[in-house]
Parts: sequence; C-alpha cells; structure tokens
Amino acid sequence: MNNPVRTFAVTDPCNNTMVVNSPDPGIMITDVYNIPMLAQFLPPRESCILHPGFFANMFKTPQLRGVRHTAPYFHDNSAKDLEAVLEQYVFMFTSNAGFPLTDSNILLTQQDIKDIIAFLRLL
Repeated sequence: MNNPVRTFAVTDPCNNTMVVNSPDPGIMITDVYNIPMLAQFLPPRESCILHPGFFANMFKTPQLRGVRHTAPYFHDNSAKDLEAVLEQYVFMFTSNAGFPLTDSNILLTQQDIKDIIAFLRLL
C-alpha cells in the first residue's frame, strides 16, 4: 500500500520498552485486555509475558453485516468502495504480494467480482 513506516516505542506494565517499526500499529495502540474475545486467552497483564508490541499489525476484524454502509474500507481506509476492495483482493490473489504463487491461487473472473459485490450489498 506504500504507507509510510513509523517507529513506535511501546512500554509494557513492567517498564520494558520495545521499538516497533510498522505502517500501522493495529490493536497495539489499544488496550487488548479490553477486547473480551481476546483477553480471555491472554496471560495476566502484570506478568509481562506478552508485550503490547506483539500486537502491531493485528486488527480486530468487523462483521460484514451492513458493510455497504461502512465505506471507506480496510483498517487504513484505503478502499473507497466495494469495487476497490475486490480490486485489492484480486491483486493479492494473483501476485506474490501476499501469497507465494502456486497452482492453487484464487482466480476471480469479472462475473465472480460482480457476484461478490452484489452479495456484500445484500448483507
């Protein structure tokens, strides 16, 4: 996406600092212990076993219900509409940007793309 990479100095409750380089801090900048579905699996915060910097580039994925009303899309608002979302996925599926090229890559036809967008608009 060519987003600029930023440097974050993240300190845990035990005063250990980790430097993280990332174009997007993700849920690292939130209190992950306030995400109930995640917090139940985490070690106690005070144990400092899992540093908050670990959560850089991780995101809480929203549901798809009503997705047609929630543009722009992606965590960085880089897709202005559903067509741009599908364009990004086609790129990821057909290049080595996200997956190694293999015989099992996902190839979407123009009709597939239209059908997926129509489905998303129904949700």
